[in-house]
Amino acid sequence: MNIMVTDRAVEEISSIEEIIEEAKAGRFFILINDKHRANEGSVVIPAQFATAGAIDFISRHARGLIYLALTQKCATRLNLSELRHSRSAERGTSFALSIEARTGVSRGISAVDRARTIEVAINPESNPCDIVTPGHIFPFIARDNGILDRVGYTEAAIDVAQLAGLNPSAVICEIVNDDGGVACLRDLKAFAGAHGIKIGTIADLIAFRLRNERPGKRASVPSTRFPSFQETRAPSKGEPRCRVQRAR
Repeated sequence: MNIMVTDRAVEEISSIEEIIEEAKAGRFFILINDKHRANEGSVVIPAQFATAGAIDFISRHARGLIYLALTQKCATRLNLSELRHSRSAERGTSFALSIEARTGVSRGISAVDRARTIEVAINPESNPCDIVTPGHIFPFIARDNGILDRVGYTEAAIDVAQLAGLNPSAVICEIVNDDGGVACLRDLKAFAGAHGIKIGTIADLIAFRLRNERPGKRASVPSTRFPSFQETRAPSKGEPRCRVQRAR
């Protein structure tokens, strides 16, 4: 696993197969809509590789809002409160109330604290008692069938993570230029070249899924063992013991 950027040369637009390999290796990649009409782009890293170093990199270099793409299943498990307003309804984006890890953080805004919150949120054994709201991580909830349900960065990033056999979650940040404007394709290519990051398109991802999946069935991915919650955190003294009643 290598989340650090390098000086390696990259092609202007990479295939989805190459983007999946970048995800598997724990490296950043950039997603754009289409190579012929990209007017914005986001840098992405699978959430299980979102260390403090990764959060620090995107906050300093990408500069946009850092958000956490989650599946509906994960959002339900954490009992996330969905926020809706007219603009999000138009775009179909499902926002949730910002979150923070209940334990293991200080003020919540540091790269270390945000990485901790992401680690807690994506762990399959976490529950609503492991997070508090509001916080400094902004969850976006993906549609169940990913990019085939909604053409958006949230769905695309999770699709790539799933195709790579990883935890179905991702950390995403829109790339903003030095002057504060949103990066266009020319700027994105310069950013990718400067940091050795590959660029993939959502259009190619849609084509990849349509080409490799039977109707009604997602492409198969390698089985993945996620670490148990006990392996990734030790309970703090005095931490409340919470049991969530699950529907039968």
